[in-house]
Amino acid sequence: MELKDIIKFRRKQLRLTQKQLGDLIGVSSPTISRYESGEISPKRNPANSGTGLHKTFSENLSKTTCVYLY
Repeated sequence: MELKDIIKFRRKQLRLTQKQLGDLIGVSSPTISRYESGEISPKRNPANSGTGLHKTFSENLSKTTCVYLY
C-alpha cells in the first residue's frame, strides 16, 4: 500500500473529512486531496524521525488520544 493510500484509508477509518484532517494537522483540504492523489507527499521533518504529518498530529491531539496515519 502506498503512502497516499494509507493517508486516505486512515482518514476514512477515523471518519474525518479532508477539511477536518487538514484542520487537525494545519494544512488546507486541497493539500490533503493532493496527498491522497499522490500529487505531493508530506514533507519529512528533520527534527523528527517521522513525517511532518505524523509530528503535527502528535502535537495537535490531546495527550490521551493517539492517532497515527501510518
